[in-house]
This record gives sequence, structure tokens and C-alpha cells, in this order.
Amino acid sequence: MSAGKFGSLVLKFAIVSGMAISLTQCSKPEVVTTRVTSNPFPCDPNIQRNVHVKTQINAPGVSPEIVVLCQNDTITWDKDPGTHVDHFTVTFNKSGTPFKDSSNNDKPTFSDTDSSGKAGDAGLTQTGAYAYYPYKIDVQEDDANHTHHGYDPGVIIVK
Repeated sequence: MSAGKFGSLVLKFAIVSGMAISLTQCSKPEVVTTRVTSNPFPCDPNIQRNVHVKTQINAPGVSPEIVVLCQNDTITWDKDPGTHVDHFTVTFNKSGTPFKDSSNNDKPTFSDTDSSGKAGDAGLTQTGAYAYYPYKIDVQEDDANHTHHGYDPGVIIVK
């Protein structure tokens, strides 16, 4: 995904949720806070969700593009049936990863053979604060050439 499209997606999320954001590249996850008094994405520590993201051959490479998670939610990347995905690799960039593996170690990479992780503590102390983590995905098609498609599809937002 180009920086413009990424900015557009984050801006759409910001408008929907009433966030004030800065679209700068940094080596840590970007932290944003909401300007609204109600929480558009409440987290309940007693509820752990399982969120599935479908990988696809066509742009943007995944569905949904933007995912909002709470601490301890589990994410799983799956092949979208009927889209001819043979293999995929998801890699979080220099901002780091919000996910932990089963041994509670940082998990910066996912694949079709290791596709799940649990959202860790984003270290946010402010009420209404979110951290967002951009990532890239390489999708290999199940065609005769095993064509690779690279995407920079979106962002994982953790609160």
C-alpha cells in the first residue's frame, strides 16, 4: 500500500472514531488518542475475541484492511477460499509487532503454517489511546508460476 493509501485508511478510521492522529513514520508504534467522550471500540478484559483476516491475491491483499484489537484478542490470518492463495507471509515493520506467541515472545511474522497470535499489552496508559502497527504481506498464488504479490494493506490497531 502506498503511503497515501495508508494515510487515507488511517484517516478514515480516525474520522469514524474521532481520533486526532499524526501520520509520521517512526520506529515505535504510533500512539493516538480520541477526542470523543464515548469509546467507539470498548475493550472488556473479560471478553477475548478471535479475529480472522482473510488473505487475498487482489489488492489490498487482506480483508478487512483495518483491524482493531484489544489486549489478549487472538488474530488469525487465513487464506480466503476461492482466491487462489497458495502461501502467504505477514511481516510487521520497524514499528514492531503487537503480537505474542504462545511463549509470550514478540511475534513479528505470520504465515499460512503459523497464522495466529495474541495481542499483547500495547503499553498505553491514557484512556482512549490506541497504537497502530503497519504491516506487509507477501501472497503466493497457486498458479503454475507461483506468482508473488506484495501488499502493504493496512494496519492493526491495538488499545
